Amino acid sequence: ADPIVDSLNKNSPDREYYKRIDGIKKEVVIESNPKAKSYGYHLKKSLAEIGNVSLHFLEAGDKFLNQI
Repeated sequence: ADPIVDSLNKNSPDREYYKRIDGIKKEVVIESNPKAKSYGYHLKKSLAEIGNVSLHFLEAGDKFLNQI
């Protein structure tokens, strides 16, 4: 493991750093990719969206009942 790469990965939760050896230039390059969001992140996000939708339905239902 490389201490520089480890430090970058620890301090950047949204990016993943790795070393790549460039055979043509004969040098080591540190590159990064955006890190994929975890399953839990997507699950919470979709549950939050479902929660918002049901809340809107409830509000619409209350307004409808109040008009009767």
